[in-house]
Amino acid sequence: ANKAIRRAELMTRINGFERIAKEAGHAGLFLTITCPSRMHAKGSKVKKKVTVAVWDNPKYDGTTAREAQQYLANLWRLIRSKLARLGIKLYGFRVAEPQHDGTPHWHLLVFCDPLAVAVVKAVVLDYGLRDSGDEEGARRNRVNFKPIDWERGTAAGYIAKYIAKNVDGFKLEYDLHGVPAIVAAERVQAWAKTHGIRQFQQVGGPPVTVWRELRRIEALPAGAPAHLVKAHNAVNKVAVIEGRDNASV
Repeated sequence: ANKAIRRAELMTRINGFERIAKEAGHAGLFLTITCPSRMHAKGSKVKKKVTVAVWDNPKYDGTTAREAQQYLANLWRLIRSKLARLGIKLYGFRVAEPQHDGTPHWHLLVFCDPLAVAVVKAVVLDYGLRDSGDEEGARRNRVNFKPIDWERGTAAGYIAKYIAKNVDGFKLEYDLHGVPAIVAAERVQAWAKTHGIRQFQQVGGPPVTVWRELRRIEALPAGAPAHLVKAHNAVNKVAVIEGRDNASV
């Protein structure tokens, strides 16, 4: 319920994936996947990252936001299944957010073996354009890739603003329409709740439930197995704060 804690947990998990990726020598890739134009009720024109015009889309087929989300979820399942058959596993994080007309699109920060990046891009592009792939602007707008450059900053930095603007507007001022970030974040959450859309989802990796449950345990019983002690110490419950050892955080 606490938005600041929710954002912090999401960023902690993303930072964890990044640390693993660096230690394993894996490459990072930031993906954006958008629905076909037939699923958009409105068309728009953006200039210098600001929406300057909106109009009714004559191609709109009545697809709801929930149905568009299901389309993206199924598309991602097909992509992951294809990559699994090729022996390629991805891990990372996914954010679903509304576009100007309420149609969802996805941002994904994923990591994999650097030798697999070209194949990942090819598979995502292939499946992403199977529906109406020949329409104008499809190849330019439907799927977008940004390789993570470790020398220019953290991978988490690529997705931090998407987390913030969908949770509490942290360190953001306004959205593309000039709406205060905190108000825009509240609207996004109302949109997600109305249409039953899961805003954030982990891709690959172990379930987060284990981490959450371990954080609820104040102290382990005497004689607890060494592996359990290590796990409990790894869930950010103990830190050194202002010179005090073993301070609970």
